[in-house]
Amino acid sequence: VVQADLRDLSPCGGPFDAVVNLWQSFGMFDDATNAAVLAGMAGRTRPGGRVVVDVYDLDRFTPATGVRTRSRPEGEVTETTEFADCRLRVRLAYSWSAATDDLDWRLYRRSEFRELACAAGLSLVAVGEDFDAPPRAGAGVPRVQYVMERTSRVAV
Repeated sequence: VVQADLRDLSPCGGPFDAVVNLWQSFGMFDDATNAAVLAGMAGRTRPGGRVVVDVYDLDRFTPATGVRTRSRPEGEVTETTEFADCRLRVRLAYSWSAATDDLDWRLYRRSEFRELACAAGLSLVAVGEDFDAPPRAGAGVPRVQYVMERTSRVAV
């Protein structure tokens, strides 16, 4: 196990047959850095290897903005959600602690993500939702998984 920052995957070694990024952990930076992160994933993948990224689809995502509170065994968690300029921002506050968690993601349309992938030296092989089904026409679920193949030399 290697602990590393997505912005610098060099401690992870490689090349690998696959790089997998799940649970909306892509898109946490500005556009240029997000593009560099995807290129970094491609750069750690062998030619012909796969990169899998699980994200929210901007066209299908309907954020539940506002404030809501949930009960946990430890106490209450207050979630404040905002959505603006293609960014989802969530603040979690805990009744049992002064600490908060601030989360911030850039959401992408499928066409935007396809362009990012191409610029990173990746070609789109498959798109799925719910981890096991092709996308359905219409509303569908907001989460989408992109399976991409490394097609060209990538600078790391």
